[in-house]
Amino acid sequence: MCSLFMIAGNDPTAMEHIIQERLTTKPFWRDLMERGGCHIPQQIGKWDGQKLVLDMPLDDTDVVIKLTDAFFGIGDQFLVHGEDYDTAADLEHILKTRTYESYEGGTRDYNGREALIVEFCRPPPRLAVHSLDILTTATSEGVKVLTCLYWGECTGDSSHSTTAGYVVDVEKEVICAPCRWYV
Repeated sequence: MCSLFMIAGNDPTAMEHIIQERLTTKPFWRDLMERGGCHIPQQIGKWDGQKLVLDMPLDDTDVVIKLTDAFFGIGDQFLVHGEDYDTAADLEHILKTRTYESYEGGTRDYNGREALIVEFCRPPPRLAVHSLDILTTATSEGVKVLTCLYWGECTGDSSHSTTAGYVVDVEKEVICAPCRWYV
C-alpha cells in the first residue's frame, strides 16, 4: 500500500485498486512478465465464474487456483493431483463448491469470480518456501534499491504463510534486522 501511494498519491482509481483490482489483475501481470522474459508458472486453464476451460490436458499436474483480481493469497487453493482431484470434472466441482475467506473476513465461493488454474511450482526442499520483496526507484543515476525484504519460515505452500520477515542489506548481502512490524 505504501508503494502504491508513492507511485500514485491519492488518485481515486489507485486507491480503489487497494481493495478490488480491475486493471492490474493477474492476467495483466502475467502478460507483462511473459513479454519481459520472466519464468512464470504455466497456465493450465481458466475459470470464468461458471465453467472451467482448460488450455491443455491436466495430466498428473498439481495446480493452484488463483483469483484474477485478488491479492495476499486470497482465494488460493493448492491442489495435488491424485489427492485433491483426478479429472477436469473434479476440478470444476471444486470450483463450484469450495469456499475461501475473503479480504473482509467472510466466506465466499468461486461462482461469478474469474480464476486462473496454474501449475503448482514448489521450491527444492533445502530452500523451502520463501520470497524476496525488492522495492526499487528510478533516479537520475539509474535504478536504486530502496528496500529488500526476505520472507521465510513459511508454514504453508506459499510465502503468504511466512512467520519470519527480515530486512536485507543489499550492499553487504546480509540480513540486518527483523521485520517487527509484520510478523
